[in-house]
Amino acid sequence: FFSPDGEAWTRASMEGKFSSSLAVATAGERAVMVGRAGEVYTSNHPGAWQRITTGSGASRTGVVYAGGRFVGVGSRTDPITNTVSTAISYSADGVRWTRANGTTALNNVNFRDVAHARDTYVAVGDGGRIFTSSNAADWAIQTSGVTTTLISVAGAPVGFVAAGSGGVIVSSADGTTWETRSSGTTNSINSVTFGDGRFIDECFASNRR
Repeated sequence: FFSPDGEAWTRASMEGKFSSSLAVATAGERAVMVGRAGEVYTSNHPGAWQRITTGSGASRTGVVYAGGRFVGVGSRTDPITNTVSTAISYSADGVRWTRANGTTALNNVNFRDVAHARDTYVAVGDGGRIFTSSNAADWAIQTSGVTTTLISVAGAPVGFVAAGSGGVIVSSADGTTWETRSSGTTNSINSVTFGDGRFIDECFASNRR
């Protein structure tokens, strides 16, 4: 769906296909939407999307546009071929994707989200793992101080905030050194974003009424 004002919404054209898309990023008029089983859609207008064949069935759960490229992260296991590979890829146009340079540490992570700020990409995932990169091709593991799954990450001029299972929150000024923060909840925090000079998170409570 798309809307010019956030009030009236219109269903977008998906070439007659059903989509299990999970994340979207924009670069000017260009937009990329990623999802399960290798789904990638591109668009130059929010009302019409075209599915792209990427040659992979790997799921992507997060995408960001920064530094002249789209960067997508997701599952390390291709559900179609059952092969394990680097779960980070990047693209200048959203059509042709290149896998990041794999390492033993990188190839052992299912990623959940990716953000960019201060000339640094930050990807977060299972086991509290955090990786950083300056070019989207080469990634270095960082110490997060937590072992629970990090579901979401946001970048801002002041740094980064990542959050996830059990209400865990960690923050960093540079993406390298991380500190644990108190969220005041044990519910999973599913999304964190930055806007209007502050970070905002959203959590899920199974017993919320």
